[in-house]
Amino acid sequence: MSDLLCFEHFFIKDIDRARKKKSLAGKTGDSQFDYDAEGNILVEGAKMANDTFKAIGWASAFLIGWLLERNYVKFSTDNSLPKRFARCFTGMIGFYIVSLVNVPLVKMWFSSPFGTMLSCFVQMFYISFLFPWLFMKLEKPDE
Repeated sequence: MSDLLCFEHFFIKDIDRARKKKSLAGKTGDSQFDYDAEGNILVEGAKMANDTFKAIGWASAFLIGWLLERNYVKFSTDNSLPKRFARCFTGMIGFYIVSLVNVPLVKMWFSSPFGTMLSCFVQMFYISFLFPWLFMKLEKPDE
């Protein structure tokens, strides 16, 4: 059997197996994880894909923001307790505003997984870079 025929044979078998599992999924319950008769977990890829794009957005923004913050901002937490609480409260309010404005706008412009990823990227980039950068600019405006 040629490589192409072998690939087609296994690929078609996998499609048939996936269809069979999908038909069993509705019979096993409405929980997040469904199991077939053999005890295998049935996963609906379309439902899980959105979480994957969220994770990609958050992780990439965290990495980029953290590198920028460490190299250019050098944000410090060596402050008094009232100043830390003020920063925390201001940061949470700012994150809430970014989330309220960001998520609807991105969903309006991009209804694809890219929109989900971009929205999560902006949220995490605010936390890891923009917020520390803004605070450093506000606390030391002359630099």
